[in-house]
Amino acid sequence: MTANRTELIVGVPDQLERTARLIAAARGEDINAVVCAALREYIGAVPL
Repeated sequence: MTANRTELIVGVPDQLERTARLIAAARGEDINAVVCAALREYIGAVPL
């Protein structure tokens, strides 16, 4: 799924996903796990 598609579906800025992917690459961690963690943190920070 592309960052733009993610933003369309859940309202997540694609910059958040790009940043998470860069962090994962720099740390040598699983990209999907870092992106999911960043999304969970973002969603938790957004008032409902």
